[in-house]
Amino acid sequence: MNIIMRIESRMTRLIGSTALALAVAAALIAATPAPAPAPAARLQELDEVLVTPKSQLPLRDFLKLPQYKDIMLSPDGKRALVVWIDNEGNYRLIVGFHEFPSMKAIATTPLDPVYNDSEVGFASASKLLLQASYPARGLQLVHEPLGMMLLTDTDGGKPHYINREAVTNGDPLVLRLRDEEEAAATAHDYDAAQASLSNRDPIGPVRLVTTLTGKPDHLLFQTTRANQRSGNTMGTGAFLLNLKDNRQTPVATLPLSGARLITGPQFRVALAAGVNARNEAVVYYLPENVRAGGKDWQLVTSSAAGERGLRPIAWTGNGEEYYALDGRDLPTRAVVIWNAATGTQRVLYRHDKADMDHFALDPAGKPWLFYGRELAPVYWYPDPAHPLARLHRSVVRKVPGELVEVTSATDDLKTAVVRVNSARRPPLHMVVNVDTASSITAMFSYPGLRGRKLAQVDPIEVQARDGLVLHGYLTNPEDGSGKLLSKLPLIVMAHDGPQGEPAGYDFEFERQLFASRGYAVLQVNHRGTSGRGASYERAGDMKWGTAVQDDYVDMVRWAISDGVADPARICFYGTGYGAFSAMTAAAREPALFNCVVGVGGVYDLPAMLGDGKKPVPLALRQVLGDNMAELKARSPVSKAAAIKAKVLLMPQDRDQYVPMEQSILMRTALKDAGITAQWEILGQQGDGQHNPETRVGAYTRILKFLDERIGRQ
Repeated sequence: MNIIMRIESRMTRLIGSTALALAVAAALIAATPAPAPAPAARLQELDEVLVTPKSQLPLRDFLKLPQYKDIMLSPDGKRALVVWIDNEGNYRLIVGFHEFPSMKAIATTPLDPVYNDSEVGFASASKLLLQASYPARGLQLVHEPLGMMLLTDTDGGKPHYINREAVTNGDPLVLRLRDEEEAAATAHDYDAAQASLSNRDPIGPVRLVTTLTGKPDHLLFQTTRANQRSGNTMGTGAFLLNLKDNRQTPVATLPLSGARLITGPQFRVALAAGVNARNEAVVYYLPENVRAGGKDWQLVTSSAAGERGLRPIAWTGNGEEYYALDGRDLPTRAVVIWNAATGTQRVLYRHDKADMDHFALDPAGKPWLFYGRELAPVYWYPDPAHPLARLHRSVVRKVPGELVEVTSATDDLKTAVVRVNSARRPPLHMVVNVDTASSITAMFSYPGLRGRKLAQVDPIEVQARDGLVLHGYLTNPEDGSGKLLSKLPLIVMAHDGPQGEPAGYDFEFERQLFASRGYAVLQVNHRGTSGRGASYERAGDMKWGTAVQDDYVDMVRWAISDGVADPARICFYGTGYGAFSAMTAAAREPALFNCVVGVGGVYDLPAMLGDGKKPVPLALRQVLGDNMAELKARSPVSKAAAIKAKVLLMPQDRDQYVPMEQSILMRTALKDAGITAQWEILGQQGDGQHNPETRVGAYTRILKFLDERIGRQ
């Protein structure tokens, strides 16, 4: 295994190469015309002097959920919403309604607990729209959309549910999981799968399509599943909602369960994109002349099962052309303009190492930014002269390497909200004058960490034993003078999911929490992780339990050779499939790891997938396979006797993703091998994990276990 580099980010002021920043800058210069000069960013909050804490920061400063979730500006710029989290006692979301720019308070509204992690925005100048989420995974609190939407006046009154299913038919997450299970069970009979999903109540769950409908005080929303129709007469997929009287008018069918709708010329519903029961990425097209003739959707693109497809984003304003993200037949996902009528396209921008997976729309629905992540964010602007693009570049120049997002803007593009964060900077929201790039006001999401110098985070590249270049991040504590410490106890931290959201250079509270207690933290974006192109994503297929976990081992050996890690004090920590990685790596390299922490872990793949009694979902089949004997052999429960590390199992009660049975099976396998695992139950999913005291208690137990096994510096 060869070490390639420990890469410098100018934000972290490391000694090393600036090759990444120069490569990104060169790519952008080559791909775009020279931008018009932008005013210097006068954002005093970004110049804040950071001080090294003289004493250890309290756990609560890291474990409170972000104090401020967002600031939103009304389309006309006369209202501002400040959305924050009540971290004291029972967690809930609170919305403050203010006049703008005076910020005079109008009302304060605590939301119903079911809206505990809502996406909040303006449906119009006078109506607020909330889309609820559900806490899905343990301590990290990854959220799943509920498919429930609520409207309220901007004075905080007159709430109105757009759909009723989420309110009356129990937990929508259960319904969604049931849908997925039935789709998997009938995957070999596509028509049966579609019939099973489409015979459900056509009322919901729902999601917003757009507030741009061509009609004042109207928005377009869609069901995420609906009855299949031969024509458009019933209109069970998309509805036009009158915000004044709440009347709903059906406007289009839904050709595919879960399809995402895109509007085109004259604000008509034109495209539906998604993944069908065969695991094929598909796009349907509804031309105006076809719809007028009473016919229905046309399938215009389809990728092979599990392969990358076309993802339409927004209408370009020209004919039947749409901005889209395309990973078909390209090494990395590119920004393209695609013609729905002819099927032709042209590539606007592609980065040779990073997928362009993210985008931002202005209030008129026009894309002004696309970005991906290599080791630091990679930005590309379709129109560098766009006011939000100019603002964004000004802030990026101020804080190179950080994740900069414009989360809200007024219709006249005079005022915007900018969210900035990085590995060492907790999220900061600023209301900004777009023309001058100067801050009007700012809010810090983690007030207890404000002004504190956090641990240094290095992007790293390491060559695996088979030559594949791996990416990761090393969080390295410093001494009081800012010197990096060495020979530290090391925590290897795995992300969840077979492909999973990769570790990035934005703020993650866990790595900073562990570093504040004297631990170095290593994160690995192993083969199979998304964001680095199709070949890297597919390199993990059928390699779970073997090469995927060897990627972690190779990174650990690099950390030892680099001098940051004490080879006698290494622990592996993971949640869900991350816990699978932790336990598997400890079995494959028993002399390397001193301890393992598994939170809500997957340890017996056949049991997790139904022991062959039902078909494996196609997406998982591609990554993991469906040979139950092989999956059993690759599962940690089959390797328990090889594990020499001390083990802490932390299942979550009533976890709807990973049942507690998985941890029980692992504990039993360890016991049969003569190993006694420490056992700590987190509590019911979504119950108490929001509460800061509960979170402090859970991490106190984890830190106590780590201290006893590998000790602090």
